[in-house]
Amino acid sequence: MKLTDLIKETEVQKTIGWISDIEILDITIQSRAAKPGCLFVAQKGKNFDGNLFVEEAIINGAVALVLEKPLPAYNVPQIIVKSTRRAIATLASTFFGNPKDKLKFIGITGTNGKTSCALFTAEILNAAAKPCAFIGTTGAKFLEKDYPSALTTPDPMVFHRLLKSFVDDGAKFVAMEVSAHAIDLQKIWNIDFEAGILTNITQDHLDYFKTMKTYSKTKLSWFLSGRVKTSIVNIDDKYAQSLLSKKIQVLSYGLDTPGDTFAVQIENHPNGTSFVMNLLDNVENISTNLVGIFNVYNIMAVATAALCVGVAPLTIKKAVAKLSPPKGRFNIIKLSDNKTIIVDFAHTPDGLENALKSARGICNGKLIALFGCGGDRDKLKRPIMGEIAEKCADFCILTSDNPRFEKPENILNDIEQGISGHNYLKIADRKLAIFKLVEMMRPNDVAVVCGKGGENYQDINGIKLPYDDFAEIKKSVKTILGQDCIVQDKEIIC
Repeated sequence: MKLTDLIKETEVQKTIGWISDIEILDITIQSRAAKPGCLFVAQKGKNFDGNLFVEEAIINGAVALVLEKPLPAYNVPQIIVKSTRRAIATLASTFFGNPKDKLKFIGITGTNGKTSCALFTAEILNAAAKPCAFIGTTGAKFLEKDYPSALTTPDPMVFHRLLKSFVDDGAKFVAMEVSAHAIDLQKIWNIDFEAGILTNITQDHLDYFKTMKTYSKTKLSWFLSGRVKTSIVNIDDKYAQSLLSKKIQVLSYGLDTPGDTFAVQIENHPNGTSFVMNLLDNVENISTNLVGIFNVYNIMAVATAALCVGVAPLTIKKAVAKLSPPKGRFNIIKLSDNKTIIVDFAHTPDGLENALKSARGICNGKLIALFGCGGDRDKLKRPIMGEIAEKCADFCILTSDNPRFEKPENILNDIEQGISGHNYLKIADRKLAIFKLVEMMRPNDVAVVCGKGGENYQDINGIKLPYDDFAEIKKSVKTILGQDCIVQDKEIIC
């Protein structure tokens, strides 16, 4: 693509050098990934400044630069923009033929529930013959096809390449997670959303945002950006309530505070949940395989979003009945003697509390919590999670999550500061911790294995080593109980 055509939709302040005949074969923000014919966008990140790597990009073949300030030392055509982050989003869209214009988007932000809500939304829309792709923490998917994607909300070049693939494969909608980081880094600033869901805002990512005020303000800014047609907010969340006074279109859902969508007569069962849902004055008896109050919230949120894009209430009801939890999101493993192990991604104070309270609702014995906290992340939440686990569970096993560059023992010591009693163990090796968990379980006990969910690795000293909670549970069950675990119809049966 000609550089002059590529930058037509970008907010260019000025150009330096002759750009008319330059052909651009690729765009990159990584100097070492630059190759002949590419456009290098010198983006400033948290740890690195792209301006420091311009020379390397040129050596590797970059034929033009996108900068926020001119660099006279380099005799290479330069495109000067106000924001390189906004520029890369626009450039990426243009480069791939603006596939975003052929799609309708539903975005989900919040501390917990993003993945489940995005996947549920995609499943409901697909059931309604509205072909919908998914982008989120667990990857990218359209119908039965998986696409390469590593981040919750991908960087612009990956994101818009994905959108082009979706369009080529027949998608009309995209249900996607919108992380606070993505909002702050303006990854999706040029995307218009038919609906945006706010699940909740609770403590997380304070290593990056520093304060809850900044973290919450960042998430709320997306709804106030003018890019979200209808905001769908959890009215029981104190931060979400502030959006009701803004001059934007808001629909609410909740259980404790009157909302546009609400649920009554909720009955929790070991194998699912039933309730009556009032969906914007459409009343439906809902029966779902999903367990826990948090999933009632998730269903209310996605049902409201689906209704906003034209899905009939009866179609929503039928699709909800067929929903199953994503891998690593409150997956229930049944053992002999009525023992139950639940695998969940909960890695925040609120997420841990929700998981344990939901597990308590199906527990007739002791409730055991196995969890850790990520290294090089928000340290303030560690003792809080220790306190919550002690309050909600009968016994705790503290173990590694993704320690990254921290010593696992130090992380466990931080968690331990929130525990006042003695009903807990510290086992840094997660495999050994799971083995001990299975070994100590008695009839009717329920154990919740939190933090990793569907992840297939452990991040230790910068290396992602192969690891899977499900695989370790299966090994331990086989060794200790002599039982085999199999997957059948998305359920794990031992």
